[in-house]
This record gives sequence, C-alpha cells and structure tokens, in this order.
Amino acid sequence: FNKLIESVIYEDDFSFASSSLYLYNLLIPDEIKNEIYQKTLFIIREGLLQKIPFEILITEKPIITERTDWKYLLYQNPILYNFSANFLLEKKKASIFPNSKIWAISWLNPKNPLFGAKEEINKIRKIYPLYTTVDEALEETDFKNHVSNFGINHIATHAILNDSAPIYSYFTLGNDSLNDGNLYAYELYNLIIPAELSCLSACETGLGKDLKGDGPQSLARAFYYAGCKNLLISKWSLPDNSTARLINFYYINLSKNENKIKALQKAKIDYLNKGIRYELSPLYWAGFEFYGNQYDLLINKPFFVRYWKIFLLITIILSSLFAIYKIKKRPF
Repeated sequence: FNKLIESVIYEDDFSFASSSLYLYNLLIPDEIKNEIYQKTLFIIREGLLQKIPFEILITEKPIITERTDWKYLLYQNPILYNFSANFLLEKKKASIFPNSKIWAISWLNPKNPLFGAKEEINKIRKIYPLYTTVDEALEETDFKNHVSNFGINHIATHAILNDSAPIYSYFTLGNDSLNDGNLYAYELYNLIIPAELSCLSACETGLGKDLKGDGPQSLARAFYYAGCKNLLISKWSLPDNSTARLINFYYINLSKNENKIKALQKAKIDYLNKGIRYELSPLYWAGFEFYGNQYDLLINKPFFVRYWKIFLLITIILSSLFAIYKIKKRPF
C-alpha cells in the first residue's frame, strides 16, 4: 500500500503500474469483476487502505511509457466512499426543496497565495452566475455566521493537518477582532452546516488519525458531523493549477444535471483527456474523493433559468400575433 502511494507522490511510473495492478487483483476478486462492471461502488476503508483512491487501480497490464492508455478502474466505476458503516446507515437523504445558493470562498494569504484558488471560485460563478456568492478574502467570523445559509459550500484555501491531535487541524481564513483566522476542526463540530454539498478544496482534508470503526478524524468528518450531507475531499497535498482545472470540470458536469458521483468520475476523465501530458500522473487528479449518499444533487435553478425556453416561445408567439394584428389594422 505504501509503495503505491509513494509511487504516486514521486511519479514513479514503473512502481506505480506494478503495485496498482497487483492491488486491483488482490482487492477485487475475479468472481465479482463482471458483476460490478459499470456500477457505482460503495467503499468503506480502514487502516492503510484509507490512503488509496480505488480509481487509480489499473485493471490491465499497462504499457509503462503511455499513461494515456492506462486502464484505470476510474473508467469503469463511479465510486462513493464513506467514513464507516455507521455513517452509511444514517442515510442523510437529499432535501426535497434544496437550498441552491452556492458560496465559493477563499483566503488569498499574501504570504502564500493560492492563485489557482481564485481562478477556481470565480469559474464557479461563471458556471452558476445567478446564485453564486464569491468571497476571495473571507474572515473566520463571517464564515461561522453565514455558512448555514448556503446549500453548496466551496472552500478553496490552505488546510493544515494535525495528525496527532486531529481536532486541531484547521483551515486558514482571514483573522478579525473575534477570531484568529484558523478555523479548527473542533470549532466545525459546534457549527450547524446543513449543506447538500461541501467541496473542501484544500490539502489533506480527508486525512486524520484513524479511529477504528469510525474512519479518519479529519476536517471532512467535522463537516459531516455539523450536518453536511455530501463532501468532496482531498487525500493529499494538491497541485494548485491542476486542482482548479479538475474542479472546473466537476461543476460544469453538475450544471448539466450529471449525478454528483458520476460528475466527479467524468471530471477526472475529462482532466485525463484534456490535461497537460506531464500532469497526467494520479498525483494531479486522483486526490479528490466523494463521500456521502448516492441521491442526485438537486440544484434548484431560478424560475426564469429553468423555463427560459418557454418564456422565449411565448414572447415569439405574442410578437407574431401583435405583428399580424398591426398588419390587419393597416388601412389599404
């Protein structure tokens, strides 16, 4: 397991290919390979398996020099993860009348700026211009006061993992008179975040000390306990620019009413098909995983947006009738 992850981090193609294929055959027996083909996989992991995105498992012996031809499990199966069986049994269903307001936030620390994060949140506004609020320099107190008002939260900032004391892992936001700008996991546990989806686009938001039977004590888990139904989380430190491209593909797919799990699968495939050749290693695209439920994410578009074709047709008909009326009234 560790060899596979190290080969991803250090982009060692030979070690990665051999380890990945070996683990695929070990973890997915021949007896079920045909049965699960093209189906959504529900995966709960413990121990070292927590580190491995199943999407990077290779299903056929690859040609080492041609990454574009590698047969990842990604191409066969959308994958839904969960922290533990207890979380899965809770079944936090999608709301019948979802809150479709999107909050895309960041904190552009001048000492360590994430330029890709700024691009990330502004592209979300372009995809959903009528109901996205963007905050490029959000302060911690504002986050705590307003996070419960949105159906989708997208957080693109730095995250700091404290593996030995996970409740002290934190997101970096702006400081203010009431808070120091470090949004700790223990503070998240005390908030109410009833969002349909929180996209935690920061480093290692899915990592933390493993609690046997209950999954990693991560920042993502704190969001789940605060009430969030679905989470897009990261398993390692993410390159800034490739993350912005992948996230853009994800929201484009959601805007086309793609299922939220398949939207991530397709975003990764889009990234591989349209990506830069030297950024095709799993290091650049496999770090994001989806946790939650399988229900469709219902983004409730404004009335006019949903029915603009009908409005256009009515306008054309009324204009035509008015033109005919004017012609008939014209004296000859």
